[in-house]
Amino acid sequence: MTLVKISMTAFLDCSGLDIVDLLHANLQEFGDAAFYGCSELKSMTIPDSLQTIGDYVFFKCSELFLSNINVDDGSIDTTSEVVAHLRSKQQQQQ
Repeated sequence: MTLVKISMTAFLDCSGLDIVDLLHANLQEFGDAAFYGCSELKSMTIPDSLQTIGDYVFFKCSELFLSNINVDDGSIDTTSEVVAHLRSKQQQQQ
């Protein structure tokens, strides 16, 4: 079985989560609010297969997004910006 989607609110308010490595999954989608409130999340690696990011997926993930990307506004489609940001952080860590 292959992980293709992280469902809505899967890691909601998971304050103990700090590093997520999904690089080797065939992940295609983050459901709405999948990582909402993961206040200690600092690092995430994502696969090239990721295509869809739901609303409020990274709301209150202030350690992961120290940038001008407004991940707290679900009315704006930030998928391409979020993916680019996460990929740039991956490259910096290598």
